Amino acid sequence: MLPLLLVILFCILGVITGIATGLLPGLHVNNIALILLSLSGAIVSGFSFLFEYGISEQFILILICIYIISTSISHTFHDVIPSTWCYFVLFYSSISDSFYYWKPLIFL
Repeated sequence: MLPLLLVILFCILGVITGIATGLLPGLHVNNIALILLSLSGAIVSGFSFLFEYGISEQFILILICIYIISTSISHTFHDVIPSTWCYFVLFYSSISDSFYYWKPLIFL
């Protein structure tokens, strides 16, 4: 029962983080994934109290992956809101198609 509750908890936390990354221009889900993957050893040691309940180290790493996946799915849906309602438009640079930035539209 505890593993199911942990999966649901990490999904909910990932959705909340995805909402934040989707609504804030400049904060991307890749930043969150990089931070979580670089701190994965510290996260596993921080959740070491779960070892007493039969939760393994590999399951904690799977929980981190579940968190990143739910964050990316939520980010995909909420990324539309700044461009639609806040009039932030995604502009591509002429140098490369992979470089982009958000610029607010100002109607005069």
